Amino acid sequence: MKEEPDSRRDSAPESRMKEKPSRLARHRREEARLRRRLTLGLVGILAVALVVGSILDLPVASFPRHAWRWLRARISSPGSPEEEAPTYLFRTHPQTGKQLENGVSVLLGLTAGKEGEGPGDLLYLVLFTFLPQGGGLEAYVIPEMLLTYDASGSPLRLRESLRRDKWEDLLRSTVGNLAGVEVDYLLLCAFRDAVRALQSLELPPVVLEEDAQFRDPVTGERQSVFAGQRIGDADRLIYYLLAVDRTDYWDGYFRRVDRLKEYLPRALGALGEKAGAEEPWELLGEGGGITLYPGTGSAGRDASYVLSMLRAAVAAAGRELPCRGIPRVEILNGCGVPELGRKVGNRLADMGIPLGDTGRNAKVVVDGEEVNDFSHQESLIICRSADPRTRAFAKYLGVQLSVKEVREEPGPGAEVVLVAGRDMASRGT
Repeated sequence: MKEEPDSRRDSAPESRMKEKPSRLARHRREEARLRRRLTLGLVGILAVALVVGSILDLPVASFPRHAWRWLRARISSPGSPEEEAPTYLFRTHPQTGKQLENGVSVLLGLTAGKEGEGPGDLLYLVLFTFLPQGGGLEAYVIPEMLLTYDASGSPLRLRESLRRDKWEDLLRSTVGNLAGVEVDYLLLCAFRDAVRALQSLELPPVVLEEDAQFRDPVTGERQSVFAGQRIGDADRLIYYLLAVDRTDYWDGYFRRVDRLKEYLPRALGALGEKAGAEEPWELLGEGGGITLYPGTGSAGRDASYVLSMLRAAVAAAGRELPCRGIPRVEILNGCGVPELGRKVGNRLADMGIPLGDTGRNAKVVVDGEEVNDFSHQESLIICRSADPRTRAFAKYLGVQLSVKEVREEPGPGAEVVLVAGRDMASRGT
């Protein structure tokens, strides 16, 4: 009789074969799960460490943050905002860590301070704005003789602002309103520290076109320089840029603007050519005697911020570098009161505003002929420039003079015109 196969006997080996792989798979799954847990735990610990390091600005812990930004800038698509706006350290607020994505404005001031005697008065103010698109740079020369008001409402010149409490806020608000920007940083440097810093940089010389008498802005000592003479020593380079060879203040101010416009591209280009040399960048990295507001709380870290600004400025070499100053204001008599233009002009001059013509009357065209227009009961300001800095200045002037109407009428002629109405005459300007 044929023996039937024992199904239990035959299935036993097969079940044992299935059981062994199942146990092996479970073991492997357990090992994989354990590895994942360990990996996630390590990643979590690393993430917490990096977050804390970035907040506290610890050099080692915050390094990956900067490395990631560098990598992101390199892999971004052509024409993207990240590629057009390289990430520099100063674009991260030193106290809040907030990213400054738009234009960053830095107000640089040279002071007359001597060692151990405090900062002293301001000698020179320039607002540099780093643009987000294309890495451009703009310069706006601020007149230090501009009249402003402290927290108590007392008038003072900008050059005297360092003597008052909360001078940082005073400088920022005044210059910000004047230029129509938010001032992100203040950099203050004593005149002598600036001389030492520039001397080591060996910036290109200038050749004077006429004889000049340079006056040291701190001591008042004078130096004679003759036409055709090359000046490359740092103190006289600064004298040249400060236009301290001018006796009239406003003549000197507008010379400052022209000289900075001509010299700044040359200086940045020269620095760019030797950016690989260690000595100048080490000097700049030490801050060059510059004090930063707001600061990081660390002198070394502040110096790194200053260095990043200088690197960004050097990177802008070769592009157009607009350099501006506040415009002269023309005053028109709009109500017929005798000598009103001259009287209003005297008030503006006392405020530290440069003047254009003050002796003309407002005009209007009637039947094809231009006649005097004395119908203005209230004063108005006309801005004829499309430049945003000039528009901001016109609005600033309106606030200072309590003029409600500031009208934009692009066209030829003086960039800013004040039409003095009967309101100015009645309040004695």
